[in-house]
Amino acid sequence: MSSYRKWRESGHLERAIETAGGVEAFEDEVHHLRQETQVWRLAEMRKRRIS
Repeated sequence: MSSYRKWRESGHLERAIETAGGVEAFEDEVHHLRQETQVWRLAEMRKRRIS
């Protein structure tokens, strides 16, 4: 039987930070992805209003 582990306890966060090139680069990319998501959501809301 497998046990449940939280994502932050799995070591993936540390690997993601290393892959990004450090904490600052990782946080910059997270910020960028959040901005893209917000723009996408606003575009979807506008599409629904027009339809």
